[in-house]
Amino acid sequence: MHAIIQAVLLSGFFLGLSLSVKAQEIYQGLSPVVQAPGSLGAGVGQVVDGGEPWGQPLEDSAGAQGLNEAQSGSVLAEMRVATHWRYDNPAGSSLRGANGMGVSLLLPLRADVFAESGFDWSRGTNAAAPPSQDYNLRHFRVGLGIGWAVGTQSRLEASTGVSYAQLDTSRPADGFDEAALYFRLGMTTQVTSRLGLGAGGRITTHDRYQFLSVDLEANYQLLRQFDVSLGTEYGDFNRSFRAGARLRW
Repeated sequence: MHAIIQAVLLSGFFLGLSLSVKAQEIYQGLSPVVQAPGSLGAGVGQVVDGGEPWGQPLEDSAGAQGLNEAQSGSVLAEMRVATHWRYDNPAGSSLRGANGMGVSLLLPLRADVFAESGFDWSRGTNAAAPPSQDYNLRHFRVGLGIGWAVGTQSRLEASTGVSYAQLDTSRPADGFDEAALYFRLGMTTQVTSRLGLGAGGRITTHDRYQFLSVDLEANYQLLRQFDVSLGTEYGDFNRSFRAGARLRW
């Protein structure tokens, strides 16, 4: 229960911070802009190159800055809030597969620096705890990262932060409650105007939770700012599959 409360409070903090940043951007965007006759400058909301590629921003009153970000293939130009259903398969013969859900937030701060947070929860059966009682697996993370453009369609990202994991079960030998540091390195590629693929690896200082893991994810744009996603993660403690949706703005 304490882990869930902490996750809600921290996620609420980041969401409030992101909304305040977005409000400031909107206010600045309402400032009048004087354009030279015959210039290429676009107004607020004009789509770059006649379309809106997946993960790329619209040019705003900042003009050249928005255009440069679009041309560099930036996938961090927008705030992203995502939710998903997940299936976890923890290592160990007594821990059966678990169904659950997760939420995550990515918040651009300045230039290519971003903040990230996420919370995952799943519930399954521990066959070794008579009479096969349920267990709860929770994982919360929050951190900061930076990204670099690789060509025009790809981006390399590195992030680090704090990770908290808890396995709550009636069999004490299987349970744990620990905090750790993590470091993640990943690559995101824009395959088409609607399809994006990502892959990465994460290493942590956890003793009993994921020490080392790799993940894959695919996102497909359905609407202007709405994507559906499929992903998987394979680690030394947990193997998971997820399907969800995300909102970008």
